[in-house]
Amino acid sequence: MGLRYDWRSQSRYVLLNKQVNQENKLYGNTTFSLASSYWLSEQLKLQGGIASAWRPPSINELYSYGLHGGTATFEVGNSNLIPERNFNSEISAIFTNSKFNVELNVYRNYIQNFIYKLPVKPPIVSIRGAFPQFIFTQNNALLQGADFVSDYFINKNFTASINASYLHAQQTDNNTPLIFMPANRLGLTINYQKTKIWKLNNVFIQPRLIHVGKQFRYPIGIDFISTPEAYTLLDINFGFEQHIGKQTLRWSFSVNNTLNSNYRDYLSRYRYFALEPGRNLLIRLTLPFNIYQKK
Repeated sequence: MGLRYDWRSQSRYVLLNKQVNQENKLYGNTTFSLASSYWLSEQLKLQGGIASAWRPPSINELYSYGLHGGTATFEVGNSNLIPERNFNSEISAIFTNSKFNVELNVYRNYIQNFIYKLPVKPPIVSIRGAFPQFIFTQNNALLQGADFVSDYFINKNFTASINASYLHAQQTDNNTPLIFMPANRLGLTINYQKTKIWKLNNVFIQPRLIHVGKQFRYPIGIDFISTPEAYTLLDINFGFEQHIGKQTLRWSFSVNNTLNSNYRDYLSRYRYFALEPGRNLLIRLTLPFNIYQKK
């Protein structure tokens, strides 16, 4: 268990009639958590906890007014925002043996005065073009769902993993779905790892399949475009170590969106303008070294 009290002071300086006026905001509140675990057997453990935390509005949430160049959106702050306060409870079941690792986590997170961006129509038109407009607002929200992770050790070289996430997010003020919440998803990963192949060490190959569903839970008629369709991505990772003298080279190769699928991510602001990146090849070389050499 733990308990903490925090203060935060924010100052804003405004130039008005050639004079600088200072506006101060002072926030303070408590954060606490309580958790416990219990072994039902040598293989099965239950754990759970409750916690509460808070977050004051940030400067951009309070005072933004202009184009956000990184996302090509026009953001409008809200100086009347008050701090968020959440009350979270969760319980997990963890099962482990020589062949399986399985974890199921169920949670319920109630957030008072949840701060988020809300689309406002029509878009802002300037000499640089038309841009989607968002204002910062807040409502009470309830986020509840479950996460599932499972590893199956096929043999000493192969491991299969499955993970899934489910989220149900709702505004409790007017009993409508909360906008811009992650869609439910499912992932499958096969991992092959071998200590040595030919002159290569710690070789691994990891294909990963990710399916993201269409988000059907959203407030109707608010967003600029409808939510994207479901999509499935295939990523492949491959890597190994090379020993050259006393130096170790660590190579890794990644191919993201291997099948070059066309898709849009619901949480990306770029989805208003373009598809997500297609096939993407990444090559990494890491050279570990010790800067403190013995004389």
